[in-house]
Formats: sequence, structure tokens, C-alpha cells
Amino acid sequence: MDCVSKIKTRMKACHTQRELNNFFSKPNTNEKFVAIRQSKYIQLFMTLYLDYVNEIITHQLAGKIGNFDDHEIGYIISVEKLLLDNVIGEEETQKKWLTGSGMTRKFDKNRKVRIVSQGGWILPKVEQRIGLNFGLRSYFVVALVHANYVQLTLHHVVKSAINGEASCSIIIEDEIIPIENVHDALYKSIWNNVKTHSEINYCTTHKDSEEIPCDYFSIKNYKYILTNLKKNVDKIFKYDSAYLALDDKISLSISALCNCTVFLSLRHVIHIGVKPILYEIATVMAASLVNTNIFGNYKVDRLIVIGNVFNIKDTSPIYREYTALLQVAVDEIIRQKEKDTNCFILHENLSRFLQITRDDKQHMLWSLTTGILQQVSSSTYCAIASLSDSKNNPHKVLYKNKQGSTIRMDAFEYKAAVLALQKGQSIKSMDFFKNYQLMCNDEEDMDQRYTLRLGIIKSLIVYDITD
Repeated sequence: MDCVSKIKTRMKACHTQRELNNFFSKPNTNEKFVAIRQSKYIQLFMTLYLDYVNEIITHQLAGKIGNFDDHEIGYIISVEKLLLDNVIGEEETQKKWLTGSGMTRKFDKNRKVRIVSQGGWILPKVEQRIGLNFGLRSYFVVALVHANYVQLTLHHVVKSAINGEASCSIIIEDEIIPIENVHDALYKSIWNNVKTHSEINYCTTHKDSEEIPCDYFSIKNYKYILTNLKKNVDKIFKYDSAYLALDDKISLSISALCNCTVFLSLRHVIHIGVKPILYEIATVMAASLVNTNIFGNYKVDRLIVIGNVFNIKDTSPIYREYTALLQVAVDEIIRQKEKDTNCFILHENLSRFLQITRDDKQHMLWSLTTGILQQVSSSTYCAIASLSDSKNNPHKVLYKNKQGSTIRMDAFEYKAAVLALQKGQSIKSMDFFKNYQLMCNDEEDMDQRYTLRLGIIKSLIVYDITD
């Protein structure tokens, strides 16, 4: 029995002792994180976590609905796109985790799970919030703003809200645009301004003697400054008074070796730090609407922006100021790009926005009964590879398929073609690529390896072969 199987056996025993609860609900400590890169350990961790989540759900619902076997149970799991693409992966991997965690069981039709990317399938909630019905066949973009990237999702409305049925859209494209970490950018911007324009409140030592050197602007002192800035800016962002005190000052220590300080105010933080960063984020979002490599080929009617990048308390007046500044920035940049897209800034984070009340239906409930609408291929596409040497002599090519068997690819032998895209197969992006490993079948070239790269880019079939 390998180590993963042993741990899975141990995991079952944890249920009765509720040890998983203690493991995942453990408060923050100074323990170092361990990076997990091997797929088997990622699989194990995800199975453990889903098992823990399932245990919480089961425990909370047991007293309300009784025996789970007597009811149809649906799970909808919303995951950040980066995590979904880079860790969770393909549907087959998801099924293994869900079965291993107990969320789903083989041959059990009473339990269904949908794992979706954050920012997808939210059209009914958006229409309800802004009070507009999106037109059939119209396009809109959902922008999820994170601390170090912006996720942009292009939606196409394929079903209107009529006869009591919810509207629906399909995802045409998903893009991740990296940005500088907003917290690092904020602290650096504030400190650079302090160095240039702020008046230092000298301590007794430096006020009385100009000959004693100070280390305010040294590299050694920079780490202390950033740590102290973070602590004080976080204190400002947690301000929860009904009155927005823009000019109330906080004394900021600027050296670990003396008591010299500068004053910092909310007005200073907003205009020197927050505002330029929001304009950078607005530029990224607006640029995607005109860039033909992203969404420039589509007429995007609306841009929906969600995200609290500075973790400001969303009930505070500071958060209202943050959303107002972001609205102004996006509107201004969109006008500069000469687009007529309307921007809507939602005033909650994504989890609060999607939270349902007692009288609401879950916005993806329909997906558990009718399935999820998605783009699929209308035809089947195959590829045949043929290689020739400098004298135009053909080489036989081998391709190993998923079942492990090797097939020979000769020009014009369609039975040996590589299947690139099958009719009805889901296309999650208009930029769709698959890689195939090929090798020559001639004895003198057996060590030669090639990569066949097939793709659909904006509905064009393309391929590329590289060594």
C-alpha cells in the first residue's frame, strides 16, 4: 500500500474523532507553509479539504432534512480561475476528488456537483442587482479584481429572462491580466511621496544635533518602513465611523533606531496611493475592450466590476469612497478609448454578492437539473502529420494515444489521423490548443521527437510542429 492509500485509510478514521475540523480550522500561526508540487499530494490535500467541507455541510443539514439518502443534494463550488486551471484541472481529476471526499458516489443520481470558475454564471444576480435585463445575444464582461491580477470574463447572453425562467449566458473567453501587487504598490507610492514632500518630526536626538546621522532612507531601514506602513494603513482602512475623517492624522515611525516620525492621513493614502492604482486597474480593464487579442472584436455593452483589492471593510465610508473613485477611473479611461461600454461597480465582494436569502433560489440551481450551457464543436476535426528530410524523402510518424497504443500517421491515411476536436466536445475558450508528442518511425531517426500543436484561434483551424 503506497503512502497516499495509507493516508486515505487514516482519513476515514478521522471522521469519528473530527480531527479534520481541528486541522482546517486551526488559527493562523507562524508555521511555515510547505509548497506541494507532486500531483498525488495535491490530490490528497484536495480530497481532504473537500471531505472536511462535506462533513460541515452534512453536520449542519442533518438536523434539518434528516437522512441524506432520502433527498436530492446538489453542490455548487465556485473556484478562482487560477486555482481551477492550475490545480484542480480537468473534469476527470475533479471526479476523483469528489468521489474520494464523499460528496458524490458512483451510480448515485441523487447527488450532483458543479465546479465553476468565479465570475461565471452570475447573469441573473447581476440583472437583479443593477435592475436591467441584458439583451439576447449581447456581450458583457465581468472583471474580478484581485490584489495581483484582474480576471476578465467575456459572456454572451443566450437566454433571456422570460416566463419566470432565469436568463443565462455562456463564457466566450477568460483572460488573466497580471498587475503589480496593489499592497506593495501602495506602500511604495506612499513612502516615495513621504521621502520627497513630507515634513519629518525629528526626535530629540536629531533635532538637537545635526551631526548624528539618521538612516531613514537606507535600504536597511526600508523593511522596517514597509512593515510599519502596512500596520498603519490597515488601521486606516479598518476605520468604521459614519464620518469620513480625511484629514485625521496618524503618527508614522520612520526609523527603528530613533523616534522620528511623519504624519499620515486618509487623504494622503487615497490621493497618493489608492487613486493611481485604481487608474492602473481601470486602464487594464478598458484596454481589454479595444485589444483585438482579447475582446476588441466584440461589441461589449456592459462591464461589471467586482472586487475589494485593499480589503477595506465594505460597510465603511472609506469603501464607498473606494468604489466611487474606481467608477470615475473606469468611466474616464473607457471614454479615452472611445468606447460606449457602460460600467457598473458592484459594492460587495463576490461571496457577499452571491449570498442567497431565505426566499431566494440559488442562482445556479437550474444547472443541477438541466446542465450547463457551453460552447461545443459543431464538427469533428482531425490532423495528419507528414515529415520529410532535406531530400524530400518522407518519414513515417508515430503517435501514442491516451490508451497507450501507438498509431502510425502517414499522409492521406485518414484512419491514422490524430483526433483534434470531436463533434459536441466542449470548447472552454476561443483560443483552444492541444499538444501531441510525435516521433519518427525510421531507425536512424528514432530519437527525434516532435510536438504537434493544434489549435482553434477565433474559429480558424491552425497547427504548428516544433522539435
